[in-house]
Amino acid sequence: MEIPLSSRQTRYYEIVEPYLNHGNKPGDREYLANILNNWSPEVDPDHDIGWALHYAISKRDDVAVRMMIDSGVSVTVRQTQDPGFTPLFAAAQYGTLAMVRFFWEQTGPKGRFLPTRNFRPGQLTCLRVAARNGQADVTAYFLEVWDGWQEETSRALLDAASAWCDNTVALLLAKYSFEPEVIQDALCKAGSRRMILGENPTKRPLIIEDHLCQQRLVCRLIDAGGDPDGEDGLSNEPLINIAASYKDCIGAVVGLLEKGANPNRPDPQGRTALYFLFNQREGMYRRKVHASTDALEVLLQHGALPDSADENGETPLHAVARNGTVEQVKLCLSHFKASCSKIECLELRNFNGESMLDCAKATENEEVFKFLSSQSRPEC
Repeated sequence: MEIPLSSRQTRYYEIVEPYLNHGNKPGDREYLANILNNWSPEVDPDHDIGWALHYAISKRDDVAVRMMIDSGVSVTVRQTQDPGFTPLFAAAQYGTLAMVRFFWEQTGPKGRFLPTRNFRPGQLTCLRVAARNGQADVTAYFLEVWDGWQEETSRALLDAASAWCDNTVALLLAKYSFEPEVIQDALCKAGSRRMILGENPTKRPLIIEDHLCQQRLVCRLIDAGGDPDGEDGLSNEPLINIAASYKDCIGAVVGLLEKGANPNRPDPQGRTALYFLFNQREGMYRRKVHASTDALEVLLQHGALPDSADENGETPLHAVARNGTVEQVKLCLSHFKASCSKIECLELRNFNGESMLDCAKATENEEVFKFLSSQSRPEC
């Protein structure tokens, strides 16, 4: 099949489009071969064939990639859309090792930086892209093929930890020795929400394996020298508090506690992990979300105190009454110190004079209010 191309054709993309994901011949090598029979830089001055090259890289189609390169398609043609990656960077993100090896051999070390108008320290490299996308074989290749990465290995470790890529973190830790502050910084990033990558901004729902991966990652970094009782360098918040404040981070909560984090370590305002667990917020409008009962159980099993008061006399018991469920209230009450009666527990007040019942009423937490009302009766 021959594909006619008028000498007046100014938009080669119309020829390329059927080969792409939304076309009617996505990934069809026969169609691609016919495109290439008529292709040259002269008929495609905007280099729209680059769309096809980057599509083939994303589909890990080594044969299609080589077909285009052998036909003269540039090995440096960048993505038209964000993030504007070169073929080497795109292959580092989701391509095969064979693609990465080929593009590296064509560009050499000078291709390791994402092209920009003005070079700046810390500019994105293909090593960091591979590490934060969990491309362990590609990361290993970059480390072996060139020994000039220097501080880029630390940036790659931090990126991989931020993206919860335990496999590439393990690889970097096995190959290099990092300063203690780098390990601690990586642990801070691993214990927080997973980084949304500029090259992959779609936020997919987390699955169980993601939480297990975060747990392994946190434990690995602690084994490498990270302090589970440490704090974030910017907020001075204990790591366990940060992990507890995000519904997505139960893996970090479990990992930190398994490695000895103190669940009752207060922040400068006296707040502990249980407080943050019941004051979670997410999204642009910082809406409140229900805490994970699994995370609550883990914290309580490791000795978290429901009656630990902050500088305002506020305890996790008040917080769970405001924002928790009946099941979570029952769990907290069951772990309240045995020396106090249930009535004493329910009457515990913050410095504003509010009891658990008052807190549930104030936030219209109806089911919890009904439960606490029934527990407050003398006959109970």
